[in-house]
Amino acid sequence: MSIITIYSALKSAGISREESVYVDFSEQQMNFPMPINGRFEVCQEESERKNYASWRKFYEKLARKKSSPKYQDVLSELRNIEEQNRALSSSTKHAFRSSGFVDEESRALLKLLRLRKKELEAVIKELEREFQKECEQECARERIILNTKMLRFNEKLLLNRYENIRSIFPIMPEKPDMPYWLEMPFFTNNLYGLKAAMERGEDIAIMGGACLFGLQEVYIVTVMDDGTEQRFDYNTAHYGGDFSGESGCEELEELFTLNPHRIRDVYYINNKARLTRQEYYELWYPFEMAKLLGAKLVIPIPDFSYIKYVTALADKLQPQIRDKMISRFSEVCFKIADLMLDKINEIKMRYPEVEYKVIHARDAKLCREFEQQRSLYLMGDKSKDISRDILRHITKNEYRQQSTLDYCTVPSLPLYLYGIRNILQVDSVKEVDTYHRCCQLHKTGINLAAMLYPEYVSRDGQHTVFFSALKYKDYIQ
Repeated sequence: MSIITIYSALKSAGISREESVYVDFSEQQMNFPMPINGRFEVCQEESERKNYASWRKFYEKLARKKSSPKYQDVLSELRNIEEQNRALSSSTKHAFRSSGFVDEESRALLKLLRLRKKELEAVIKELEREFQKECEQECARERIILNTKMLRFNEKLLLNRYENIRSIFPIMPEKPDMPYWLEMPFFTNNLYGLKAAMERGEDIAIMGGACLFGLQEVYIVTVMDDGTEQRFDYNTAHYGGDFSGESGCEELEELFTLNPHRIRDVYYINNKARLTRQEYYELWYPFEMAKLLGAKLVIPIPDFSYIKYVTALADKLQPQIRDKMISRFSEVCFKIADLMLDKINEIKMRYPEVEYKVIHARDAKLCREFEQQRSLYLMGDKSKDISRDILRHITKNEYRQQSTLDYCTVPSLPLYLYGIRNILQVDSVKEVDTYHRCCQLHKTGINLAAMLYPEYVSRDGQHTVFFSALKYKDYIQ
């Protein structure tokens, strides 16, 4: 994991700030440290420019010019010609099929209609060029900079800022109370899809939350038949990294695959007695966006998913050892989930207008509803909305099969629990893969947007709080 800023991302992409849409970002935003892994690419797609306030002003000017009688009269005539052309084409095709003959008058009229259509399209094209030039000149006079180069992160997410998000959703306050919102970049996608749904009067929902625990907070300890013990950090085991000096996933899963008969006991070391400030923000931010956009909210506490992973690991153990391994881990998860539930109960007092659901392992009814509704998409009546190739790809590892499926479908929770298909994921940018996979998996039937944010750097100056050593984590009281 490396520390990236917008400046360093631009440098890596080979473009300057002066030729990018980030020319009007603040120095604080340009220098905000982002501990992330991923790839930036240069994007110049016209369809993405409206995500930036300067270009929104340009397109608003352009829309006003296109509303002029001169333009609208030509556009109206073009639509009439297209309608006549479609109707005549259909009737001549029908006549030809029935008699093998099309009269000369119809042929001549079709030719005239098509010629007129080309003429009108040329007029519209010329008017649009004229309007565009006028708008560019107006923007120049008003010192509105219209640079075209943008940075896109991991194929989907535009590097953005709060002011631009507010220009899309003016209901958001000019000066938000949320920590870091004016200082940090955001990673956004499909905000216009969400805006369009709101303008149509459709329900929208927010999904977001925190991981259960980070590096060095929970260890899995195996007691072997010779009395030796092996210690594994749960997160290096589950995510494959090795930042803590403990054994990683290959060793853990290899042990449970090849030598389950040698394991005599499994217990856990739980170092997590408080939430970090980062986790607090990750629970708080979704409430704020739900309030601002008048949306319902779903917060997952992923203890149910963590327990599925450990349950799969324990499958080959002797029944008595297996049951202890699962029940002990569940107890650890429940203690940590209680920290989050307590904090959510504290936050919700400030948001009485927000309707929300929290899904966690001890709410068996909600978990059952999640899995039953999801199965309709994976295997039932709505399975046509799911990409079978992506589904096969994300469920290969026998231990992570169910937990990975949860990981890739939690952004869809409002669809499963509320029946709302227009969803904004308000989450840490470390969940970019979750967002990307969910978009790929639900190829239709869901309108998923993203407003992801970088986690702040821990006190070690190198990692996020999630991936920092225990002594560098920023716990709150």
